[in-house]
Amino acid sequence: MNVPEQDTALGKGKAIVNVSRSFNLVCGQRKNQCQIILNRSPQSVISSAKKRMKFSVQGPEAATLTALFHLDENNEYHFQAADKLFKISGTSERFTFEAIQLDNPHLAKLTPEKLKP
Repeated sequence: MNVPEQDTALGKGKAIVNVSRSFNLVCGQRKNQCQIILNRSPQSVISSAKKRMKFSVQGPEAATLTALFHLDENNEYHFQAADKLFKISGTSERFTFEAIQLDNPHLAKLTPEKLKP
């Protein structure tokens, strides 16, 4: 994440929060953990029945959120967990977070190192 270190809910770390606070990504450095909190909004879909969460914005808000990550040579950010259950994708036009949960107690853990491209 290309943001300054700050005090977070997980201690010293980094945080990305959109304007409406419907998307919150916080990574603590001491415990090497991250958490994502989605709040219900027109930009988010939270379905416990489908075990799926999605947050998506377009336009200037997408460009603002995308710029808060370490971008590739195309000024984009793309991350997908090895198990493909979690992904973040950002361009100047669209920013999307998606996660699904399978009936598996051993889901991949998200750490700050895994958020680096």
